[in-house]
Amino acid sequence: MRRKKLMPVWAIVLIDILLTGICLCVYALFHHVLTWGTPKQVMGRSNIPTAVVATPAPVVPTENPAALVIETTPEPVVEPTAAPIDYGQFGERFADKFTAEGEVVSTDTLYNSHDVRVELKSDRVYNSDIHILDIYVRNIENFRTTFAGGEDVYDHTRLSVADMAARVNAVCAINGDFAGFSNAGDVVVRNGLFFESDPEFSVCVLYYDGTMETYWKRFNQPGDDYDIQAALDRGAWHAWCFGPALLDSEGHALPLNYDTNVYNPRTFLGYYEPGHYAFVTVDGRSGNNTGVNLDQLAALAESMGMRCAYNLDGGGSSHMIFGGETISCGSPYEPNRTVTDILYITDNPVPDTVAKEG
Repeated sequence: MRRKKLMPVWAIVLIDILLTGICLCVYALFHHVLTWGTPKQVMGRSNIPTAVVATPAPVVPTENPAALVIETTPEPVVEPTAAPIDYGQFGERFADKFTAEGEVVSTDTLYNSHDVRVELKSDRVYNSDIHILDIYVRNIENFRTTFAGGEDVYDHTRLSVADMAARVNAVCAINGDFAGFSNAGDVVVRNGLFFESDPEFSVCVLYYDGTMETYWKRFNQPGDDYDIQAALDRGAWHAWCFGPALLDSEGHALPLNYDTNVYNPRTFLGYYEPGHYAFVTVDGRSGNNTGVNLDQLAALAESMGMRCAYNLDGGGSSHMIFGGETISCGSPYEPNRTVTDILYITDNPVPDTVAKEG
């Protein structure tokens, strides 16, 4: 029998080394490189931490990428509050009647400013010339009165309408109710000042809110109730006692029916609405002007669309001033008759502080 030849020892040792290296590589591959399953399943280990993935911060565009961007909530923008417009009492209602502040238009028939508009109009009715001052005021204090001796001097002092108008720098003026010279009682409130209340005739009240009302009364006969305290509480700015009242509460001519054959120069105050008034005179006692009676005067006020109208002193006292000029006087033979008071419109409503003239 033939014997097998054995491998040399060195070959056996070399093969053992190679096999040992291959086993170590396989062990390392499965133990350190390849893993599967949950942390508890991987080689029996349970303390392997779960990976935490950070969420990247949003990228904010900026002109300078290196700059630190800090987002802030912007402060709200507060618009400046405009100062309220001072329209005055009636300025917004009659915005188209007044000029811009500081602008004055003055002609022979028109005075127009920021606070006052007065337009002179003339016509002819009842065989007589009539003169109308159509008046708008921004505030009731542009409509003032004065006595001959001053705004707060209620006595028997007399002065011409022209002189009183010049003294107070009136835009326009008419004669008043001859306050203080009546043998009967008077109602006298002027520029908010109360002087007297003992009415014997019709009463007219212009209130501070611009409204005007008449309390009709025919001489000593019963008439509409007039309460001076109620008028003062309501804010009487002016009150006159002469009359008669010419229109009823609907703006229709009252049936006066007395002195129907007496034709005289006349003066009356008209009212359309708060802030809008009229001074009116009718010429008479001359060859070209007959004058009118009271029924004609009432019809004239109604035809002009007035809501209220009140007769003032007439005859030789009737007088109108506009722009410093006499527009109408009651008698061409007595152009400067003196009276006790006037109604006037001013562009500078300041009190008349002129001392009493002797």
